[in-house]
Amino acid sequence: METGLLEAEIDADAFDRFKEQGQFQMVLAELPFANQGVLLSNKDDKSAKILVLYDASQDCFLQVENENECFGLRSKNFEQSFALHLILESSMSLVSLLGRSGTGKTLLALAAGLHGVLIEQTYSSLVVARPTIPLGRDIGHLPGDVEEKLSPWMFPIFDNLQVLFAKTKAQPHELVEQGIISFTSIAHLRGRNLANKYVLIDEAQNLELHEIKTILTRAAEGTKMVLTGDPEQVDHKQLNQYSNGLVQMIQAFLPYQISGTICLKRCERSHLADLASQIL
Repeated sequence: METGLLEAEIDADAFDRFKEQGQFQMVLAELPFANQGVLLSNKDDKSAKILVLYDASQDCFLQVENENECFGLRSKNFEQSFALHLILESSMSLVSLLGRSGTGKTLLALAAGLHGVLIEQTYSSLVVARPTIPLGRDIGHLPGDVEEKLSPWMFPIFDNLQVLFAKTKAQPHELVEQGIISFTSIAHLRGRNLANKYVLIDEAQNLELHEIKTILTRAAEGTKMVLTGDPEQVDHKQLNQYSNGLVQMIQAFLPYQISGTICLKRCERSHLADLASQIL
């Protein structure tokens, strides 16, 4: 499935009119889905670009603010700016970020979550869950309580939190101790009632559809669900690029204004990471 930013060109007069009015109706080569992102450029000045999204409820395109910074993290391209817009938009209860390793999915999702919890105080806490699917050979049984068993699976989350808190006096472990950030397994979400939470499900391409359904039906009023994943890196032995629950869920929600999705294509981690994701 392709859910990246569409690109379109319009003449200078229409471009200026769009910028002035903030909304516009136009016909694209492919039918847009609800909250489809489009990078619109001026035919006479290719450097002039604006981000717009398709509002299915009004059947028109709306200009979106170019979200350049969130919790100290600056977006590095139009895709990341649009991703931040989707996550920060309060009317969208469900947002999915797809993309290869290094495109910034998890980092953007965490930054927006911390912004919503600590700055805007829209949510009471940040809840993070990841599937416990090993890459390569399983290391076997892990000793300890639930928190100790989950710790190795949450190392990537802590890596990203360290980046976000690098320039602040606060430390991630302090927020964990205060209950502002919590980590849980997918299995332990069953039966919960998550109200006014920002919930991040990382590596969601390793979940089956019934598992994602269980997660989404935990959402009470005021909760935002953000799912991130790379359909091309599925570690679950019974799933693949097309059958995983994340892709199926996105396809089911495409017509609904309550959700938004974007596929990030540009790797920003390093040249090595970008090259490896393309040629291996």
